[in-house]
Amino acid sequence: MELLKAGNEQVLVVGTSLSTGPAIMPTGEAESTKGKLIVLCLEHKQNLDSGSMTFYSKRNSPFCDSGGGGSEQLSSSSLCSSPDDIDSNSCDGNGIKLEETEEWNLRLAYATNMRGIVLALCPYLDCYFLASAGSSFYVCSFQNDSSLRVKRLAGGKTWFMIMTLTTHFTTIIVGDCRDGILFYAYYEVEQLYSDPVQRLVADWLLMNIDTAVVSDHKGSIAVLSCSHHSTENVSPECNLKVCSSFYMGEVAMSIRKV
Repeated sequence: MELLKAGNEQVLVVGTSLSTGPAIMPTGEAESTKGKLIVLCLEHKQNLDSGSMTFYSKRNSPFCDSGGGGSEQLSSSSLCSSPDDIDSNSCDGNGIKLEETEEWNLRLAYATNMRGIVLALCPYLDCYFLASAGSSFYVCSFQNDSSLRVKRLAGGKTWFMIMTLTTHFTTIIVGDCRDGILFYAYYEVEQLYSDPVQRLVADWLLMNIDTAVVSDHKGSIAVLSCSHHSTENVSPECNLKVCSSFYMGEVAMSIRKV
């Protein structure tokens, strides 16, 4: 899921699976599955209509009470006025202030089937977002800043199932379940750099536009860099340099820079 903006609206973009059974072949390639991309508008309760679901704030409860298809419980949100407003009781880690007095609802605005399970979503350049479907990924936008229609502007494909997506300025970085991480440029979604080692990525982050830190499911952490290449003469096949690596013996499922 990703919380994005479509014009003046706040929308929740959700990726789902419509298929049962395994999504990934033993080789790491994506199975022939289907998924769905769903856009939900976040509104105040006063705009409620019959097609909306109302969400109420409920603190100190770790679970949502659906009541057999009735209203669910969810903290509502408004922007914090400053970083000083953020604390464990009033805001989440993204600077969103939780108000118990406000009521919100989610309204279905758009849905489309995808050729593959949608595992990864992320915002891109403020007015776009990325969505994966199996071993493919797409640069998408809200047409005319409306949440009622999503337009695919460009797309790319890897050999194996895409697990993660992130961006750094115009660079798109894809993590699949075997080739590790791959760097792409937005222009015609051209591949720029690739991991020299086949690895099942657990998590990764960008230190800067040239350097990434990657953990894999074999228990290793590696620092990969493309800074040693010139932009005029670069091959996109296995050209990231492993600057350093460390074998932990345990899988690092989450990496953060502090």
